Amino acid sequence: MPIKLLKSRKPLQTALLTAVLLASVSPLSNAAAASDSAVSYKQFLNDKYAITLSDSLSKGDFVIAVNNILKAEAKDQTNVFTDLQKDSPYYNAALALHEKGILSEGKLQGDQRLTQLQATFIALKASGLQELAYTYPKDKIKAALAKVHIDYDQNNQLTLQAAQELAAAIDTGLVSSEFEADTAASQSFANDLLGKILTFNGQYKHYLGTTTDDDIFRKINDAWHT
Repeated sequence: MPIKLLKSRKPLQTALLTAVLLASVSPLSNAAAASDSAVSYKQFLNDKYAITLSDSLSKGDFVIAVNNILKAEAKDQTNVFTDLQKDSPYYNAALALHEKGILSEGKLQGDQRLTQLQATFIALKASGLQELAYTYPKDKIKAALAKVHIDYDQNNQLTLQAAQELAAAIDTGLVSSEFEADTAASQSFANDLLGKILTFNGQYKHYLGTTTDDDIFRKINDAWHT
């Protein structure tokens, strides 16, 4: 039985509390928890936002889904993407997310298969966690990336900013220890990220845990006094 929050929280407090609870999940239970949450998120996304993802997911599909959640509209209609035309199905969503600082590349490459790494970068910014990410020093980056078996010192593909973003995504529970950067993002993986975007933005059903959790009473007490 879910235990709901009894009073509202500011976005930052909600984000921090969610991060703590997500990060507290043990490695052995991460895969099962992610699977369960992805199913719940999938249903919620379909019911509340009419979002249904395909098994073969493109980057553009994910961009549209994220923008359907954020409901952003670009005030500046200048086309900042060299590979997009106005009749593209991704056009409006891409411009809106670019204006919000979620997409920054000159090329969207919307038809290419979405990777877990691309989806994670988009989700982190859509969740408003980039400011947290950019506080990460090198030692904290290394510790976080090690959780997904990435040796930061040996990986030359990640810029400092990209490494910070991925590290924060790992520590806040956006992605689990099952994360594989270059692997195509499955429907389940994408649904899980979309659900967490909803959670960090305060748009998903809020609960601290279940009545079967050993520390549920401590969680309730901590949340009440926060």
